[in-house]
Amino acid sequence: MKNKFILTIVLILTLFVSGCGDQMYLEKSDIILLLGIDLDDKNQVTFYASTPVFNTEVKKNYHVMKVKAKSLREARYQFDALSQGSVVKGKIQTILIGKKFLQDRSVMPYLDVILRDPKDDLSSRVVMIDGPVEDILDANMEDKGRLGVVIRNMIDDTFKSGTIHNPNLQQFVAQQFDKRFSPMIPAMKVIHKEPKIAGISFLSHEGLYVTSIHLSESPLLLSLQKFYLEKIPISLYISSNKVQEKKELRRISIAIKDIQRKVKTTIVNGHFQFDIELTLHADLVERMFYLDAAKHPQLLKRIIEEQLDHEYKKIIQKTQKNKIDPIGFGVYARAKQYDHWKKIEDKWFDEYAKAKINISTKLVIINTGVSH
Repeated sequence: MKNKFILTIVLILTLFVSGCGDQMYLEKSDIILLLGIDLDDKNQVTFYASTPVFNTEVKKNYHVMKVKAKSLREARYQFDALSQGSVVKGKIQTILIGKKFLQDRSVMPYLDVILRDPKDDLSSRVVMIDGPVEDILDANMEDKGRLGVVIRNMIDDTFKSGTIHNPNLQQFVAQQFDKRFSPMIPAMKVIHKEPKIAGISFLSHEGLYVTSIHLSESPLLLSLQKFYLEKIPISLYISSNKVQEKKELRRISIAIKDIQRKVKTTIVNGHFQFDIELTLHADLVERMFYLDAAKHPQLLKRIIEEQLDHEYKKIIQKTQKNKIDPIGFGVYARAKQYDHWKKIEDKWFDEYAKAKINISTKLVIINTGVSH
């Protein structure tokens, strides 16, 4: 009975204890939603921060700060000096890195302060800007919303459509230290003051920019990887002479719904050989040229398979030429030929450039839509 009385008194007292000791007023805070890192014309490291504005008396609903600093920690002090309130960096949605910066140095040391602080969110999206980061910050956002939120939503929506790869900060860091494949991040650019997803950019394990693929090529790359989404949209230009049509009409689009992949890994003449069999289950969503599929039921399927094989080989050749492995052949090399892998693991990308890769595609068309 005594214990119940004490418990009742404690509960009553807690009602009078304020829970606002650590309160934060939005009007007096600058919450960094978007962080930018780039080099200026004099190769000085420049940091950008975009923060939302909650004051209803101003027209623009976000504020951009720009400082030159040696590190992100030093930049934080300068952001504090520019801010009308306290700067909050634990809510960063997107990290934009300029192409010029990545061509010159790795971004990893500049992100150390975020990775080291347990209060910071590691789910931030990492994006390369094909051009100056400042172009994104100066983009036309009047009919879109707050810059930091809009850029994050653009990246996530394009990822969900099966068009780009979209690592968060934690995954980006893990890619940098995995010897079996090359790091890659989505790329954006500004066209006529409008931000646009441009494709996928590839980095070396030193963190330097190597090359990029266009938005039209990136779904092909994703369909070659083991990881993929529910649907991957692929549009192809058909070069086969089996199609008698004008150049602008020789196009077809499919939506891949399921992928079955078999990879045989062998050693031939001291080098790796990968034989890939891809079975793609897909819907036909567009065919701009005429073909009587009723009379030639297998012809359309063969035309698409041949074109897919051609496009896949082009992507593989590009990765070998640049000595990058974003597809993850190193995963199979280590798993299937471990003894040979141990001999070359520190120079895997040089070895990958010498590997022989054969690919054959089988297409299973599930749905062709309404015929007419």
